[in-house]
Amino acid sequence: FGAAASGVRYTVERSKSILLPGGVPDVAAAFAELKGEGGTLLSQAGVPARDQHFERWCAIRWRRQVHSLAIPFPAGAVTEALLEKAAADFSDVYAARYGKEAAYTEAGVEITRLWIQAAGPALPVQKTATPDRGTKAAPSAERRVFWDLKSGWTPTPIYEGPALPEASEIEGPAIIEHPGTTIALPPEARAITDAAGHTHIRLALETPEERP
Repeated sequence: FGAAASGVRYTVERSKSILLPGGVPDVAAAFAELKGEGGTLLSQAGVPARDQHFERWCAIRWRRQVHSLAIPFPAGAVTEALLEKAAADFSDVYAARYGKEAAYTEAGVEITRLWIQAAGPALPVQKTATPDRGTKAAPSAERRVFWDLKSGWTPTPIYEGPALPEASEIEGPAIIEHPGTTIALPPEARAITDAAGHTHIRLALETPEERP
C-alpha cells in the first residue's frame, strides 16, 4: 500500500569533473539538460507540469581524494556566487563530519557529479475490474524450473510481463518476468492481466489429502 500511495520520483544524473571556482557554463548546461529529462519522465508518468518539482544536488570532494559528499545545490540561476556557496556548504559539512584538520584545502574543490530529483504527487488510483476469462498469451522463451519434489525439473514457459496485453491468460507452471520483479506461477495456478497491467493470480485449491 505504501508504494502505491507514494509520489512519483526520478533521479537523473551526470558524472562531471568541474573545478571550483569556475565552471558556471558547464554546471548550468548540465542542470538544464537534467531538468528537461526529469520533466519528460514525469510527463510520461502522467504528472502535469504544474505539479512537477525539481531539487538540484551535486557531489563535491577535495581534489585527489576518492570520496565525495552530496550537497544540495542552491536554487536560482547558476552563478559564480552559487558555486561558491555550494563549495562553502561542502567545506562546512566536511568539517562537521571529519574535522577541519582533515580538509585538504590546498588541493582545491571539485564537482564530480550533478543530479536532479524530479518529483510529483501520488497519481490517482486507477480502478480496474478483474477479467473473468482472457486470451491465452504466447510465451517468449522456455527454461527448466524446479517447482517441487513431485514435479521436479519442469520445462516452463517464460513470459515478458510488460508486453502482455489486457486480459492475457496464463496457465501455470509459468514465469512472468518484469523489469523489477519476477512472478512464479506454480503448476495448476492461473494468471490474468487487467487494463492497468496488474496480474491477478488464482491458485489451485488443495484437498486435505494433498496437504503435506
